[in-house]
Amino acid sequence: MIISSLLFPRENLPHVSSIDTISSALDLMETHDLRCIPILDSSGQLYRGNIYKYHIYRHIAKGGSLEIAVTTLLKNATKFVYDTDAFYTLFFKLKDLPYIAVLNHDNHFLGVVRHDDFMLMLSQTWKINASSFSITVDLSGETNLLPQLIKLIKKSSENFELMTLDKDDFTLKKRVQITFSNTLTQEELNKLIIRLEKKEFSILSIENLAHGI
Repeated sequence: MIISSLLFPRENLPHVSSIDTISSALDLMETHDLRCIPILDSSGQLYRGNIYKYHIYRHIAKGGSLEIAVTTLLKNATKFVYDTDAFYTLFFKLKDLPYIAVLNHDNHFLGVVRHDDFMLMLSQTWKINASSFSITVDLSGETNLLPQLIKLIKKSSENFELMTLDKDDFTLKKRVQITFSNTLTQEELNKLIIRLEKKEFSILSIENLAHGI
């Protein structure tokens, strides 16, 4: 399971109990240089939510006491995944969170999946460090363009990763991104671009990944 492979276990994760004070949570975050930590129930088994350093400082600025329960500033109570959930559940729930809590089906807290670990996994999956070029091609025309595109690409390289991106709020075009292994040379890429343009494919972007991300 993808979540189990990325799990940062609770035993290694600073956390507080719902009966702890805001002061103790802040001390823990300052000691470990964390922007937030989980809040568990008094049994240490159930996830209650998170407490963020940002909200603590806002609380202090408004004259709030640090000797009250951490649950006063509890956030993200419904932000969690189960250890058996699929990749896309994790992908869409994690979003801009620093981590997402992971529970088993007894609702016991197992640990978290950290955003940085998830992004590292994606970069390794796409083999960015072993890639040469990435091109983005417009696919907003006929629906049968993708098989034709793949056929043309295979004349230049058999080693590539392909990701289709539908029309959305950020672009008016349906497109496909092709990332080539570092065996593809600049000369081979140039020939491929000419071949694609002759077949009236519109190249939206070309990136040289050998220069680093």
